[in-house]
Formats: sequence, structure tokens, C-alpha cells
Amino acid sequence: VYAATTDGQTMYWVTNDTINGKLRMEKKLISASTSTAPTTMFTHPSGETVTNATIAYVKQRIVLAANNKIYEFPTSQSTMPSAVYTHPSTSYVFTSITESGTAIYVSGFEGIKSSIFKFNLDTNNAMPVLTSAITAAELPIGEVVHRLFNYLGYMIIGTNKGIRVASIDTYGSLTYGPILVHLDQSTYDFCARDSFVWCATGVDGEPGVIRLDLSLEISPLRFAR
Repeated sequence: VYAATTDGQTMYWVTNDTINGKLRMEKKLISASTSTAPTTMFTHPSGETVTNATIAYVKQRIVLAANNKIYEFPTSQSTMPSAVYTHPSTSYVFTSITESGTAIYVSGFEGIKSSIFKFNLDTNNAMPVLTSAITAAELPIGEVVHRLFNYLGYMIIGTNKGIRVASIDTYGSLTYGPILVHLDQSTYDFCARDSFVWCATGVDGEPGVIRLDLSLEISPLRFAR
């Protein structure tokens, strides 16, 4: 299993078929018993194999980034969808997916260069569809984004260098601040409650957690911890 997400009732995950090794999406009710087999949503018709993936349930649909392609589809999908975006480099690695009020964001990197892409929503159809990818932010050379987390109107960015916080304007554009904590170990995940955000990373060379307080802004986009 390369990545998994949930809509609150059902788990969805991407893997490779054990018989021919091609991309396969599966789902299963969280309340189902262990004896209940998962349902295969679809497999890749041309036999593409997953080597890297990230997935999220955002804006009432699933967004999947597998290899260098991004897909979006409803939870009822039963056939392989067409990619809404394909990065021109086949070695590009997508790392995280999140949303804000106006956009869906996907982070990724190639070598030492990392970016955050923004997908605006088109409301011409009954269900909005993703349009072309726009670069919402580029990180300094050598800093790689591993995790995006939207909370209280801010985008929390976990990288191989530390933790940043970005503001989000009405058009979904990002403005990120300085590194709040310089770390030797990458920041891979976040969770939040009230005004606090907990960051899964390293502390003094060991696995640990750092807490940010978004209610205490010391200077623009620099928060207490």
C-alpha cells in the first residue's frame, strides 16, 4: 500500500495488483469485519506500476498522485480516470495533498527542487473539476516538501529542513514565512487541536514531536512553539 485516505466512513488505498503488478485502487468500509474483502475500484488498463503515490479525500472527491500523474475521481469511480495533470518529468515525486477554501494543493520534488502546485476549481459543471496546475510556491533549492496541512486559514509546510507556515489569500495563492524550527530530520506529518499544531519530526537526534501555537504570532508568519 503506497497511500491511503478516508472520507470518514470508507478507507481508500492505492497499491499494485499482486498478479500483474499494475496500479489498483481499493476501498473498504471502516466498520466492515476483517473477513470482508475490499472492493477493487479500478486497475490501470495499460499496466502502469505504482512506484510512488499520495492520496487525499478533498472537496468531496479523491485526489490521487501516482508516479508523475495526478487524478481526481468520486468515491463511486469504477474505471481508471484520465490524469488531470502529468508532470513533464517521469522522475517527479509527489508527496502530499491538501485543500483550502478555493483550491487543492499538491506538493512534490525532483532532485533538490521542490514546488507546491495549486489546482483551482471550475464550477461550470454540477461537480467542479480540476483545471490546469499552477505553481503556488517554490521552496529554496535543497528544501524538499514532505507534508502539507491546512489549518485555521494557514498552510503548514513540513520539509527536510524544518517547518514553515504560509498564509492563503482569497485566490488560493501562498506566501510562506521563514523556517520556524531548523531540523536535521524531515517533518513528515501534522495534527491539530484548538490553536495548536503538533509536528512529527526529530528532536535532538531522536524521533519526536514539536508543537506550534497559531494563536501567538511573534512576527509575520513566525509563531511560538
